[in-house]
Amino acid sequence: MKRFLRNILWFVLPVLAMAAGAEAWLRSLPSAYKIKQQLIEDAPRRATFIFGDSHAFYGIRPDAMPSVAYNLANVSQTFDYDLTLIKRVADSAQAIVLTVDQSNLFNTPLQESSEWYRCRYYNLYMHCQTPSYKPGYLLEIAGGEVTRKKAESYLHHEPLGCDSLGWHNTCEPITGYNRHLSDSAAMVHTINHRLRDAQDFSHNVSVLKEIVTLCAAKGTKLIVVSMPLSSAYRRHASATQVAMLRQTAEELVSAGAIYHDYGDDPRFTDADFHDSDHLDREGARRFTQILCDELLY
Repeated sequence: MKRFLRNILWFVLPVLAMAAGAEAWLRSLPSAYKIKQQLIEDAPRRATFIFGDSHAFYGIRPDAMPSVAYNLANVSQTFDYDLTLIKRVADSAQAIVLTVDQSNLFNTPLQESSEWYRCRYYNLYMHCQTPSYKPGYLLEIAGGEVTRKKAESYLHHEPLGCDSLGWHNTCEPITGYNRHLSDSAAMVHTINHRLRDAQDFSHNVSVLKEIVTLCAAKGTKLIVVSMPLSSAYRRHASATQVAMLRQTAEELVSAGAIYHDYGDDPRFTDADFHDSDHLDREGARRFTQILCDELLY
């Protein structure tokens, strides 16, 4: 029996050592989450912070702002994570910009979505606790295909997709016919952004109001914006959800937020977009300048 156990240990220990080494290596790789956590820790007082999902991550450029600013938005970032991170910077922030669109107002909690694996990165690199537990929240090596792609991207020297100010800097314009701007692509995006559970909507509105209350208590300027959208996305958007978004915006304004809807702003055409609801690099620069001129400074 002792020999059997010893043989098992001789097999298991090297496997555990290799797994621990792989985990340590994966955690050492650069990522947008690690960059944003460092920005929070090192940010000077009176900086402007940008929050929201991929619309903000792609569409608002800190490098186009006249004063110190950092983009803390991320792909599929929910208002729950926005609130957690805003609490960390509200005392020292000059202003907070938050995007509210159909893409995040009607979504489910991240841990219940198809992108639940992103909870791992908030947990490991941004010290954000997730309400429900999955083993994959604790280990990079539990990420399967997602982890494999992360490792391959690093080994192939692919762009990180996040600059030193937290902005997604690889969203290039696409010329000519763009399948990402087609009606079929826009339809897929709007379907993905449809309300599936009224409780999720109510929860998201409640979290938004908590953010407004927090900023008011801290004396921090809060600017809420709905981002520009392509003509194809607007054609396929749910009229009911557009009305719900506007009603929510009115409630946030009543609570003390500054709000503006740029969804159908005529200053933006389809040439400003990377896909149906994300601005490209130049579109993001122009939008950021407009945002600064009209609402921020």
